[in-house]
Amino acid sequence: MAKRRQTILDLLANPGVFFYRYYVQLPLPLAHEYHDVDDIPMDPDEGDSQGQRLNPEVMHKIRELVARGVSGIYTVKHCLKEYVEKELFINLEPPPRHNKSYFPTIIDIQNHIHQAQMALATGALMPLPPVSWVVA
Repeated sequence: MAKRRQTILDLLANPGVFFYRYYVQLPLPLAHEYHDVDDIPMDPDEGDSQGQRLNPEVMHKIRELVARGVSGIYTVKHCLKEYVEKELFINLEPPPRHNKSYFPTIIDIQNHIHQAQMALATGALMPLPPVSWVVA
């Protein structure tokens, strides 16, 4: 016991010795209640999505919008919302807004816009006529 006490006193006397503690807080299983893992392919080679969590039709729509000259993140987000609700699910109940495969995050949209712009620059994606906005 005396040896242990002496070791502790030595460590306290030496200001160059530090102890780092890392506290990690993990989410409860309840936090994963709305995660829909059935839509996400676990195999990167499965389907057209190449391991992406976005629906392939949504990815193609982003590429189409960028090819037509639309590159604003919030404009693309609004167009995707209209596309999913009014074109993909015409007579059906649209998926919930927290379903990230149909309603991607801003970062996901930004990444896909960048990929489409790089494809335009390299010639892998052909430019399309610009979008004509009709205000009703």
